[in-house]
Amino acid sequence: ASSGSKFLLLYEANMTSPNGGGTVAFFRDSTNIGAGTVVGSRIQGMTQFFNETGHTSSLYHGAGQYLDEPATASEIVYTFKWRTNGSTSYLNRSFADPNTTDCIRPKSSMTVIEIGA
Repeated sequence: ASSGSKFLLLYEANMTSPNGGGTVAFFRDSTNIGAGTVVGSRIQGMTQFFNETGHTSSLYHGAGQYLDEPATASEIVYTFKWRTNGSTSYLNRSFADPNTTDCIRPKSSMTVIEIGA
């Protein structure tokens, strides 16, 4: 990559949490990118997921994108992380994860596309 390259980051995620929710975000190395501004005690993220108590087979599907302009020719490591607000969360399965025909095991993905300078 050249220092003028841009990177289009795309994600699609399926998450759940038994008693609460959380958020997802992209990171460039250790820096949270593409997320909202921190105000007060709010969590910085791109998308919020929330599950009402008792809905143990629910899944939240979120998708998003971010165009990153890092201005470096050095190696970059992109990651996609999710954070809950105090409870356990699950990726690619529901909280209860019952073995029934009406409950699926979806997939999540992250794609990075380099757009040359």
